[in-house]
Amino acid sequence: MNELMKRDPNIIAAEINAIKTQARNVVLTAAMEIGKRLTEVKVMLPHGTWGTWLADNVDYSERTAQNLMSVYATYGGIAPEKIEGMGFSQAVALLGGGKGGV
Repeated sequence: MNELMKRDPNIIAAEINAIKTQARNVVLTAAMEIGKRLTEVKVMLPHGTWGTWLADNVDYSERTAQNLMSVYATYGGIAPEKIEGMGFSQAVALLGGGKGGV
């Protein structure tokens, strides 16, 4: 405990904010990658089987899958540093899709 008291609170805050930014970037990158794969598989499936495939294979609702695919369609070609700090919910909100979850 004594060792913890030696650190500067401002440095700790900067570390927390850096970790938070890294986590947001990982979540958004993962959302784009999942959206890319969902987009790929949707065109492979016979008409009318999409919802069942989602439930059986990835446990996503159709709305969540659509949000992920929209994030990929909109941001998938953008360099990660251009969207740094934007979280998945923020990306979906910008698309007008409301709040979504991964």
